[in-house]
Amino acid sequence: MPLFLGLSARGYDDPVSDDPPPAPSEAPAESKLAVRTRWAVAISSVAAIALMLAVIVLARQDDAGRERGKRTSTVRPRIGDAQTFGGIQQAERDRNSACGTVDLDEPPVVEFLVDGGKLDFGKLKQGVKFQRLVEFRNGGSGPLCVYNVKTGCGCMKAEFQDKEKERYEPGEKGTVVLHVDTARVQGTVAKDVTILSNDPKNPRRSFRATLEVNAGLMADRSFLDFGSAAPGQPVTRALLLKSPNDEPEWKVTGLESTRRVPGQDPIEYTFKTEPIKDPRFRRVKLSITHPGFRQTGSIQDSIVIKTTHPERRAIRLGARINIVPRILSRSRVISLGYVRSGHARPPTRARIQAGAPGVEFEIKAVEVVPKDGEQTTPAGPGFTATFGSDERGWWVDVKYDGKARKAGLLEAVLLVHLSDTEQPELRVPVRATIRKPR
Repeated sequence: MPLFLGLSARGYDDPVSDDPPPAPSEAPAESKLAVRTRWAVAISSVAAIALMLAVIVLARQDDAGRERGKRTSTVRPRIGDAQTFGGIQQAERDRNSACGTVDLDEPPVVEFLVDGGKLDFGKLKQGVKFQRLVEFRNGGSGPLCVYNVKTGCGCMKAEFQDKEKERYEPGEKGTVVLHVDTARVQGTVAKDVTILSNDPKNPRRSFRATLEVNAGLMADRSFLDFGSAAPGQPVTRALLLKSPNDEPEWKVTGLESTRRVPGQDPIEYTFKTEPIKDPRFRRVKLSITHPGFRQTGSIQDSIVIKTTHPERRAIRLGARINIVPRILSRSRVISLGYVRSGHARPPTRARIQAGAPGVEFEIKAVEVVPKDGEQTTPAGPGFTATFGSDERGWWVDVKYDGKARKAGLLEAVLLVHLSDTEQPELRVPVRATIRKPR
């Protein structure tokens, strides 16, 4: 019992000892709060000294910069960081240019030598082509680097006369070549000619170029789309020709196809003209008929309209026609996906429709036959078909016949018998994959 009580009073890990307790020291131990306070004061003093040294270093650098009298950009001027020009990241192009870092105290400046900042070509006739040279100058005090020049799409294109030169010293001049083609233009046109450069204030310096196409023989379009047509089906499209009444009279004398394909004759277009009354212009409606093609696909051409106009003997138009089957299936291949041998499955529906405008037909019968070049097997082609019509038109349902067959790809052809005399039947591939038995 005395031993148990002793353990309880001292703790079970404190060995029993009869020695007297140690005498208290003469100076009491320093508190933890006082130690932490002394450390905080020391750290604050070191930080204050470091800050003072940094201020002194920066001040000396600033004094040295003032003595030189120059201020360069430590961060490159933002010249459309998120923009692209000619497919090239503008800021990346600036970093890799022949001019290096832009000095903001001696920057380059793009100046166009154009009176009033505008270039007016005046009144022009449709079909006119010419070039105009426009000078620019580095009006700043630092090296100028030019990267590209643009006008956007349309009748006017721009390029540098010296395509290899990029850097221009202060006061040095360069030249932009403007290519103007009014063949596809009517009315007033305004284009901004823009130079991309390292000019920090105006990285996209522009001037306005205008022209007015309102005289001479003009066509109201530059491209004639004949649309979709069945094989051998003629198609007619119209356009408008006009000229001012105070110009000499003229007429259309012929059409010429410029398409040349070995083994094929040029397309023989026909045309018809119809005058339209107008107090200001001589207007003529020109209807052009494409004779049609037998082969399917998109057929491109360029048509030359021949006239007696004294200043415009020929007008060139782009042309296109898309030859499609008279009747076609919206599904080029009827695929049933995976099927199980010996098990029928719901049918897959295919829509049968006219491929060209104005074609009418009916489905007379449908059947599934073996793939071309293959013979009929005792088990049959593997598919059955039925047909019908609804508010959307004619349809054909194809399904697996449910007979037992080996695993693998099963292919056949859907044969659709039609009432159309020019296309009496339509053939559509059919396929399914038979799974392995489980």
